[in-house]
Amino acid sequence: MSAAPGRSECGTGGALSRHAGLTGRAVSRTTDDDGAVEPGTHEPSRLYVVAAFVPRRTAVVVGSLGCRTLERGWQAYVGSARRGRGARVARHMRAAKPLRWHADFVFSRAPATRAWLIDAPAGAGLDECSLAAALSEVAAAATPAGTARQAGGFGAGDCGCAGHLVRFPSLASLAEAVAAVTARLGGRVSAEVWRTAARG
Repeated sequence: MSAAPGRSECGTGGALSRHAGLTGRAVSRTTDDDGAVEPGTHEPSRLYVVAAFVPRRTAVVVGSLGCRTLERGWQAYVGSARRGRGARVARHMRAAKPLRWHADFVFSRAPATRAWLIDAPAGAGLDECSLAAALSEVAAAATPAGTARQAGGFGAGDCGCAGHLVRFPSLASLAEAVAAVTARLGGRVSAEVWRTAARG
């Protein structure tokens, strides 16, 4: 059976090798403190949101999650780094890398082009799960039913939440949501990172 228009079948064109070797342009990014730590009761939150534009409905093999379908739009991944947050974000935005994390499988098919670094003081209660959940609520109001939160369990192997990948219809709606939700949850956007000219 041939693939439906606008998508790849995971068993054929959607399957990925264990190493992404795409041609990419140099990453432009702000600097960041390499001493970042995981959010916790007595530690500041050091989070990030990395986004990629998916131009059409696409099926992707996402490691242990198997075949997942990503809808057209801006796919935003919410993460954190125990240390070296700047290096972690740069890796997400790098074209060639081993496929290790769930996000690697998505960003090897749709290169990440925009990111935000997010900080919150200790005790604010802002972590990657709460940020992803809040962004999903905002996205749900602007996307077809059931398409805001993408690939259930994505990036959530160590927390068990609904997932850390959220879809927005445009870059403008994503950027506005990141700023508004971060402020509402007691954090701040400390820097914006970019790789190439954005679309949408």
